[in-house]
Amino acid sequence: MNTVNPENFNDTMKGYLIRALREAGTSAEDRRRIFGGLHWAFDSLTMEEARKEYEKYCKGEITFD
Repeated sequence: MNTVNPENFNDTMKGYLIRALREAGTSAEDRRRIFGGLHWAFDSLTMEEARKEYEKYCKGEITFD
């Protein structure tokens, strides 16, 4: 059952990210930097803008080289 709504979306997404970072074995410094960027993104991007960023990533327009 999907209970995500605009009021709890950010917390849900953080939970997914925490689990993924734990599974990936990231360092404490990497986690600090990722959550810093995430904090910025939540404050600066709308949900629509964030989806557009993901679409660009899927098309190969954004890479992490």
